[in-house]
Amino acid sequence: MVWGMKLKHIDWIACIVFGISAGLISFYLKLPIKNDGILYLLSTISQALAAIFALVFTVTLMAAQMAQKYTAIDKFFDRKTKVLMVMYAVGIIFPALILKMDSTNGFYNIFVSITIGLMAFCVAAIIPYLKSCNDVIKFETGVSNLFDEINESASSYNYPKAEQAVYELRDIAKSAIQEEREKPLFMIDIAISNLVKFGLLRQGDILPTFSAYRPLIALSEIGISATAKRMDNVVNAITLSLQECGRLVIDKDFIDGSAGKVIETLKQIGINSTKQKLKSTSVSCLVSLLGLANGAASKGNWEYESEKAYNYFGICAAHFERYFPEQVDAVCDEIKSMNMQINKDLLNKIKTIISKQYPDLNGCLEKFLERLDKK
Repeated sequence: MVWGMKLKHIDWIACIVFGISAGLISFYLKLPIKNDGILYLLSTISQALAAIFALVFTVTLMAAQMAQKYTAIDKFFDRKTKVLMVMYAVGIIFPALILKMDSTNGFYNIFVSITIGLMAFCVAAIIPYLKSCNDVIKFETGVSNLFDEINESASSYNYPKAEQAVYELRDIAKSAIQEEREKPLFMIDIAISNLVKFGLLRQGDILPTFSAYRPLIALSEIGISATAKRMDNVVNAITLSLQECGRLVIDKDFIDGSAGKVIETLKQIGINSTKQKLKSTSVSCLVSLLGLANGAASKGNWEYESEKAYNYFGICAAHFERYFPEQVDAVCDEIKSMNMQINKDLLNKIKTIISKQYPDLNGCLEKFLERLDKK
């Protein structure tokens, strides 16, 4: 936990180290600079930091205004921002005070070195500060604004506009995954899945401008990327959302290819999460595939999707037995507790496919089914 916090603030730590290094170098480096030159340097430092201070915090106020949230100013002016403002104020005033100091004083060189080190820190700190502002705009106010935009667009049946917001959320999600930020990813999952549910549950006929495929493609990409980062809680939530949306697509007989895409994504996430031993995700993928297989089997024109889901369930079950055997009993208990039916005839067909495509999994499906039968 402590190491994680250090990595989180590594950019600020680097600025502090840079400032201290600059101060120490200036202290021990004896340059043949006359007193007039040092006075000019101190005066320039004050003016430069004052100009940078005005520019940076003007940009901050503009960013807060662009965020379109009344509470956005509180997010920008957090503790780090206040400390940085104090450092800039000291960096502007301190050189002016040294101008009044006698250059023959024994502490003169120390104070000049401190000023140079402080200037170096303030200039370097612009980079992490602007990054922090960007994170606030993107992960907090940005996600919140796009969330509201999707809800408003869906309510007015402006699905093309809602889909554009989904694409923007997908791009934000990629950045959130790289930085392992869970909170915005949960919000993005809710926003995209709610759009699909809203369009499918509309009273009356589903509008021709609505597409479940494109939002679910975006959600699938987010889930696959988050799996690679081992974000178990996030991917588990996305898996459950995909299963719920896929089941709704089948129940509504909405044929646009989205159900098949959901099934394929659950298989891919299921295999990868099992190999990485992501407990919650691997279990939910297996249960979701079986749920979709049974749901599609109960509908007359969804036989292909039902057989595909059963096949992928068998493949994921074999992977589960091979790579995550210690959790097989838990997933079997989950399946039994939900009274989920299993089509053994379809699973017997997949054994041949597994032996050809996954030779290292030979016999794993049989072992899994034996464990399930004993429950």
